[in-house]
Amino acid sequence: MKKLIFSSLTMASVALATNAEVNMIVEKLDGSIVKYNVDSLSQVYFEVITVPDSVLQGVSVNGKVNGNTYVDLGLESGTLWATYNVGSEMPVEFGSYFAWGETVARDEFTKSNYLLADGSVYSHTKYCVDEEWGIIDFKTILEKEDDAATANWGNGWRMPTVEEHQELVDGCQWSVVDDFNGTGVGGHVGVSIYNGRTIFFPFVGKKDPKLMLTENRGDYWSSSLDKRKSDCAWFFGLEKGATKSFGYGSRYVGRAVRAVVAAK
Repeated sequence: MKKLIFSSLTMASVALATNAEVNMIVEKLDGSIVKYNVDSLSQVYFEVITVPDSVLQGVSVNGKVNGNTYVDLGLESGTLWATYNVGSEMPVEFGSYFAWGETVARDEFTKSNYLLADGSVYSHTKYCVDEEWGIIDFKTILEKEDDAATANWGNGWRMPTVEEHQELVDGCQWSVVDDFNGTGVGGHVGVSIYNGRTIFFPFVGKKDPKLMLTENRGDYWSSSLDKRKSDCAWFFGLEKGATKSFGYGSRYVGRAVRAVVAAK
């Protein structure tokens, strides 16, 4: 294991007001806070520990947050992507299905049982930018309380924005497979153009009253509302006949969630 010290800082004297206390605050990826009184520190430094990548069912793994693994694809934003879906523990497992803005998984998805509308696609009670679709609040990105990734995996994890989906698409070379790594599961494989690491999205389908699980498509929610039509939100759509695509669809429909850890 190779260690590289890339920065060091010897604590210097600090001019303080009488009886004042200065603390160094460290916020971790999981949202927890560690506090150090500077008077008790003699040196502050950072280190990069270089370790070999590990692999989970053919997918690159670089670390964990709250027990769930992520891959660092070297994206410009520094965003880290989960290696499997919320509700699963392996890359080829489908995981759970959520309506957009709901945090509890279920199997039946209809217009009438969607929690953020009052029984109609024209009566949304949250996340609305046009009175045609409900109560206007001009919210366009899911808040923490409505984020399925945060609710199920804890602080540090959240659902990606549509812009982060676009960065993921642009940052990888994609191919369609019918049998990923001998598991019998089809989907899309992305190989980072920056560092060669691999991510996999299985064909999880979607769930609504008309179309249940399919074997040649996978829809993954973003946290972004479609600003043109408040009853819809953006998702990352994968089809067997196409490498990748984006779409927007009805918020009440059940789709999978692939979480991210945001860059600090």
